[in-house]
Amino acid sequence: MIIIPAIDLMGGECVRLVKGEKENKITYGKSPLEVAMQYMAMGAKIIHVVDLDGAFTGEMKNISIIRELAAKFPIQVGGGIRSEEKVAELLGLGVKKVIVSTLLMKDLELAAKLKQKYCGKLVGSFDFKDGKLSYAGWTQKSELPFEEVAAGLEEIVVTDTSRDGTYLGPNLELLEDLKGRCNARIVSAGGVRNAQDLVALSEIGIYGAIAGRAFLENRVELGGMGFEIGGE
Repeated sequence: MIIIPAIDLMGGECVRLVKGEKENKITYGKSPLEVAMQYMAMGAKIIHVVDLDGAFTGEMKNISIIRELAAKFPIQVGGGIRSEEKVAELLGLGVKKVIVSTLLMKDLELAAKLKQKYCGKLVGSFDFKDGKLSYAGWTQKSELPFEEVAAGLEEIVVTDTSRDGTYLGPNLELLEDLKGRCNARIVSAGGVRNAQDLVALSEIGIYGAIAGRAFLENRVELGGMGFEIGGE
């Protein structure tokens, strides 16, 4: 199983949100560039970057930082990507994978086109709030079946927002259920506390895990656990 370190951007700063709530924010004193350098020194092969301002507003606000990161590091990017033009722009900047959520649920015709055109470079993000599939920065709930939205994607990121940034552990029951309902590789995001959580994810066949706060606060020790930091 692979471990992907994360950088969440808000107002140009490196932050973490607790339970996905923008008013419940932890700000870290290090610049996004500095954090990315630390991740690469740990052996990361790809870094998960989210423009949280973009996720909430629908328009990416930290594109200058993302441009700088993409020029120096292998990154995958999500948050506020609502059009094919933005997908193409990010890939043109050197972003390795583009992560979309709202687009998948609001424009099924465009989503089907992008899944085919950018196969392998397009990752679906599925956020669950109170057990319901949500989007637009976790503020709106979708009634679409998970299976329909996930169809055609090679890789998806699954977040239980009630556990994001909380150290409560990943929602293994949710992940195991979704794994049986799609063919995509599943990357778990949110709640990772320690290497034991990573072992539990690996045991149920999860492809990877995204960890942000656990790395930023030096709570995860991977030595001797047999995990690979990074990605493809």
